[in-house]
Amino acid sequence: MNKLYTVTVSYQFVVVASNENEAKQEAIKNCLNGLHTADEEDMGVHVIEGIANQKWDDECIPANSKHDVTIGEYRSELEHNKYVLDRLSKIGTLLRD
Repeated sequence: MNKLYTVTVSYQFVVVASNENEAKQEAIKNCLNGLHTADEEDMGVHVIEGIANQKWDDECIPANSKHDVTIGEYRSELEHNKYVLDRLSKIGTLLRD
């Protein structure tokens, strides 16, 4: 059963700038270029189960969603699956008793 995860990926690359603020702006503008040149072993990946940021609401679509399934649709499916598993567990307990 699939779950929702929040993933943070970090990596380093070099930009040319006259100060720290400009370096930050250049990094934001060029982050995708830096990502394309990064090796997998140079990346830091941090995974948290669930949604770690409230800006991702039920209408958002996860990065690898199949057929544009929204977070809300995944949550509904997860809640339904949890309900079904809970009911099956209770039925199993009743049958054993």
